Amino acid sequence: MCGIAGIVEQKPGAAPARDVLERMASLLQHRGPDDQGIAVRGEAGLAHRRLSIIDLSGGHQPMEGAGGALTIVFNGEIYNFREVRSALESKGAAFATRSDTEVLLQAYAAWGERCVERLNGMFAFAIWDAPRRRLFAARDRLGKKPFYYVLTADRFVFASELKAVLAAPGVPREVDPEAVDEFLSSYYVGGARTILRNVAKLPPAHWLTLEGGRLAVQRYWRPTFRADDPPRRDEEYQEELESRFRDSVRRRLISDVPLGAFLSGGVDSSAVVAMMAAEGGPRVKTFTIGFEEAGYSEIEDARVVARHLGTDHNEHLVKPEATAIRALRRLVHGADLVRVSDGAAGRDRGTLRRRRRRAIRGLRPVPAGPGGPPVVVYPGADPAPRARASRGCAPHGRAGAEPALRRRAPLGPDPRLRPGPLPVHQIVALRSRDARAPG
Repeated sequence: MCGIAGIVEQKPGAAPARDVLERMASLLQHRGPDDQGIAVRGEAGLAHRRLSIIDLSGGHQPMEGAGGALTIVFNGEIYNFREVRSALESKGAAFATRSDTEVLLQAYAAWGERCVERLNGMFAFAIWDAPRRRLFAARDRLGKKPFYYVLTADRFVFASELKAVLAAPGVPREVDPEAVDEFLSSYYVGGARTILRNVAKLPPAHWLTLEGGRLAVQRYWRPTFRADDPPRRDEEYQEELESRFRDSVRRRLISDVPLGAFLSGGVDSSAVVAMMAAEGGPRVKTFTIGFEEAGYSEIEDARVVARHLGTDHNEHLVKPEATAIRALRRLVHGADLVRVSDGAAGRDRGTLRRRRRRAIRGLRPVPAGPGGPPVVVYPGADPAPRARASRGCAPHGRAGAEPALRRRAPLGPDPRLRPGPLPVHQIVALRSRDARAPG
């Protein structure tokens, strides 16, 4: 991930202070440890912290385009940037880098706001259009990448995290009681609201424009659900799910730095790792965090899957007294978007953050499996309601993810695995006391 921030002054003749932009960027250093960039263009200032993944030498930001007329800061990845680039080249565009940032910048130059409709990816970005004195910003369809902003009488301020927004002068800090009530009732703050009354989140699938002091926010996409008529056979839905799933994983493997994956041993992360392994190439590096308490640790589950898929597996044991408590301050500092959950989901934030800290030492893109269980059904759950709702949009059922695991032969024997392929439901079955026997 990267971090973006910026200021657009509203008073005539005012320009953002460079030291303020540097302070905002420094608060986002954990999001992008590789590079920092600051650009001041008249009344607009942009800041960027970079985690380098594609075109390590050519993707510095803020990046200029259209002869200096446009300047962009971008957080995320455009998975179909090669296809978008080809479309732009067919229109006569020339590129100076191999980065998806330049593709995004030229897409805006060619298609304006509608460029976001062509993007397959996770993103939050802002483009300063100097000739029009106009800021354009957008967030991906499902809101994977954050974008906070505030408009006061003096300036418009935005950033990837709330703490960076608050580093700008004059940002109101009044707490929103309704947001507090929503958090205590639902364990998160939804929509555009944040914990501060005057600071907003750009909602998923929305863009905003700031021009002449006027702020406009507009939705550019919404999910649609319609039934197939006539309905297709279950096997067809399963085949489509596998195809889409494979394509999704393949697109996320585009990188100029080493790759790895987080592995818990559950259906979701196991299916992702299986697809990565099925793509061939270097042996997949996997990472698992465990605990001394057997009822909470998934190390044994992950070992079974890692052994079956032949990954280069890495484990780390977290001891609360020695590590988690010391990490608490860092966890709170980084948790702008707070969610509270119980059970396994409640452990994910701290565990995932620690996995990332260990993985980042040698790897950059590290796919994980959050969000998988609603699509890949665990055995024992009734798939029928989800199946009926998903037809026409996303196929259902564990069977859709099984073929990749079935075709991936184990590289080493395991006494707990039956000979031959390992379907997803067998991975889940291994989450039993039998699977916890010494291997």
